Amino acid sequence: MEMHFRSFRSRLVVVFLGLFAVIQAIGYFTVAEFVAAGARHTVDEELRLASTLFARQLEVRTQQLVTATRLLSGDFALKTAVATADHATTASVLDNHRRRVDADILILAALDGAVVADTQRPGGQGVPFPAPRLIERAEAEREASDVVAIEGRLYRLAVVPLLAPEPIAWLGAGFAIDDRTAAELRRLSGLHVSFVARQGGRAIVHASTLAGPERETLEQELTAGRGAGVIDLGGDEHLLRSEPVGHDVVAVLQRPLAEALAPYDRLRLILVAVGVAGVVLALLGAQLVARRVSRPVLTLATGARRVAAGDFTTHVTIPQRDELGELAATFNEMVAGLRERERVRDELERTARLKRFFSPQLADALSGDDESLLASHRREITVVFCDLRG
Repeated sequence: MEMHFRSFRSRLVVVFLGLFAVIQAIGYFTVAEFVAAGARHTVDEELRLASTLFARQLEVRTQQLVTATRLLSGDFALKTAVATADHATTASVLDNHRRRVDADILILAALDGAVVADTQRPGGQGVPFPAPRLIERAEAEREASDVVAIEGRLYRLAVVPLLAPEPIAWLGAGFAIDDRTAAELRRLSGLHVSFVARQGGRAIVHASTLAGPERETLEQELTAGRGAGVIDLGGDEHLLRSEPVGHDVVAVLQRPLAEALAPYDRLRLILVAVGVAGVVLALLGAQLVARRVSRPVLTLATGARRVAAGDFTTHVTIPQRDELGELAATFNEMVAGLRERERVRDELERTARLKRFFSPQLADALSGDDESLLASHRREITVVFCDLRG
């Protein structure tokens, strides 16, 4: 919508203030974008370092698990119970060892892969081993470990052979990866942690520090193939990074962008305060400049109106030595020219009127600047009267 201002001063103030406000806004948004870009870069680097440290920490814990499992596989009582097919004793020994090594699950499987004893499912004898791929790797490499899903829960599972001295069974030990594990990792790293497995083309969050709706959104994003970058969770932007921790299992590390920008909130408040103070100062400066510019213009306008009314004695005084001062001097010269022109015109009109009654020479003499002809004085004159008739 077009705005109309009758006052020249108002136009100057609005234009000056508008330009300053635009410059302030551009500066604020430029700084804000620069800060946001810096925060994103910082979070990306933080996620990268955290994922590397997380992978190393998980690898160290896995090696500890493999070592503990190897020690358990050398237990004589366990070997004896397995060799004699004493399932009750085998289950009791496994349960005691599970508590001793602080494992969440211990599974003993026969060489054919059938479960002999399971601390999680005491009645699960004869069912297939939940991670047959690990047994295949253990046959080739003498040990194997991976993150697997068992009955909807993730476990870091290590499998080693039970030797007597040849392999007579497979022993698997693992610790659960659940919400408590994710919460502990968040406490250590300060990042949101989620463990996601891919099943049938879908991403399923098994453990996370996120709430329910945010987990569903994360599942949708990861199912769509988003493994890094920025996603929207609950109306907040989150930067995330995925780190493989097992076969078709990844750990997703993420941090809200608003959390990363929190240290810069004070800077943004300072920028806003400086901007507001700048606008106020700009308003005062615009008023001062507009008054300084408009006052000579109003003086010239008043003089022009007086000249238009026929007052050629008008003289404007503007003390400024700038373009407006030059304009005032030119205006005064123009008025002097008009005044001289008016005087000449009056003289010509006066001479024309005298020529109606006197000879041209006398009329010119009377209309001249010599006033002595019209002054009173005495002279001796001779008057001759001639009668021209006859």
